[in-house]
Amino acid sequence: MSSGQAKVNLHAQFKGRLQLSPDFYLTVRELRLEDSGEYQRVGMKEDGSQIPAYKIQLQVNEPITSVWIQPEYTWDPENHTCAVRLVCNSSGGLRPSYTWRMRDQTESSSRLHFFLSPTEGNVTITCTAANAASQMSRNHTVRCIPTGDQTTGNTRCTQPEVSLNLMHF
Repeated sequence: MSSGQAKVNLHAQFKGRLQLSPDFYLTVRELRLEDSGEYQRVGMKEDGSQIPAYKIQLQVNEPITSVWIQPEYTWDPENHTCAVRLVCNSSGGLRPSYTWRMRDQTESSSRLHFFLSPTEGNVTITCTAANAASQMSRNHTVRCIPTGDQTTGNTRCTQPEVSLNLMHF
């Protein structure tokens, strides 16, 4: 074999997606989930001696494609506040972690529970789902609005604004 050439044994799954540089760096384009696995580089020098084998574990992750928040609001007559329960969900990526941001505080969980008083006005909460491939956020705004007779518990929590999707790679 002449200098700069390499004999490469490739499986059909990589057809058209591999590039080998003159200094033997291998690039795989358009990674797929099924490309995940253990790979080994083996080779020989021009003099016929074997170069040390090198193993690599490749883990391909899908990006998160959407994030949504499931809200539940109830009026707490004892404290005259809205009890807010939020659940953050996502699709696309495997094993996401979830982080909530409200005001200047963060919490790591897929669920968030807090109380909101009518005097606090609109409060925007952000849930971020993240995995090794990407992260995506969704904003949710809630407000506790007293209506009617508070003694009968006729008070509600509302979602006054539209949610917004933000995506980061």
